[in-house]
Amino acid sequence: MSSRKEYLISAIRDETFSDIYMVDFNDGISTILEEFFPNVGKIYIVDSKVRVHHDEKLDFDESFPVFVNEKMKSLDSVYELYSYIYQRYDEKGVIVAIGGGSLIDLVGFTVNTFGKELKLVLIPTTLGSQLLPFIDGKFCINFDRKKDILSVKAMPDLILIDPKFTLSQDTRYLRHDLSIALSTGLTCEDRFYSFVKNNLRKLNRNRLPEILKDVIEHNIRLRMKNRGKQFLGEKIASILQDASKLMISYSQALGFGILMEMLVSLEMGFTRYEMYEGVKTAVKSVTKIGRLQVDLQSFFASLGGKYNMRIPFLLKPGRIIYEEIPRGVVIEIIKKFIIESIYEF
Repeated sequence: MSSRKEYLISAIRDETFSDIYMVDFNDGISTILEEFFPNVGKIYIVDSKVRVHHDEKLDFDESFPVFVNEKMKSLDSVYELYSYIYQRYDEKGVIVAIGGGSLIDLVGFTVNTFGKELKLVLIPTTLGSQLLPFIDGKFCINFDRKKDILSVKAMPDLILIDPKFTLSQDTRYLRHDLSIALSTGLTCEDRFYSFVKNNLRKLNRNRLPEILKDVIEHNIRLRMKNRGKQFLGEKIASILQDASKLMISYSQALGFGILMEMLVSLEMGFTRYEMYEGVKTAVKSVTKIGRLQVDLQSFFASLGGKYNMRIPFLLKPGRIIYEEIPRGVVIEIIKKFIIESIYEF
């Protein structure tokens, strides 16, 4: 096995599996891919921001550049990719998606609704997409400015992760992405939560790839072990994104979701005040999520409904229980959070 790649884990769903490797792309992406798929044509679909910052790694002649964000994860973009792939698929059997989570969702949905048998390789380039490298077995796109309304069940054939891609990521968004690791630690393992909290308050760019390699690897293993579990902050994060018309990122919404669900847990008597304050301090100092910018009327309307809401309650980091709570109770508690946030953030 090449010293440039290190096997991490296999993600398995419905008898389909994806091998995940940590890699070093210093010699070029196509050079590494040739070790996995020798003498096979490849179609590269690349986030345009990756081309700007990491052109030396893109050692191939042709690619389809996509300027993508959460709002571009749409059917219109899918149709554009259909056309591009259709002109090339008969001679090139591997589709390679290089970019963040939105691009990977877009390409994964496109490839798996294209109607031809194509292999899919994912190369996530943002911390968020490396922490959550599409191991849940589905790819989603948005519809009518609502998040992940359309989805297809599928697994990629291969996932290659190089933490050095994150060196070019804007520090603000990289910090937001750390909310994913905090959510994983709080839900699954106290030791991992403490590691993220204690080592990533200050971002040392020189040591960042080394630290993030450990964070990414451990996060993926915990997510695989606890696949299917509702993680702390996820429920409210999804509602926040819809209420913002996808104007805030999932990672930023997740940071707020953690804090809101923690407050519900505190008010319902499941979480001690000292623990709530400790988690709030950790989320704010590590992720620096800033102020909540969302239409509150839309947010509370989305929170409402006749059915109870299933909320994870934190007994201690790594130990979660789930309870059904009336939505009206959740709304009143979150209103308290909104009022406090005006003065604290």
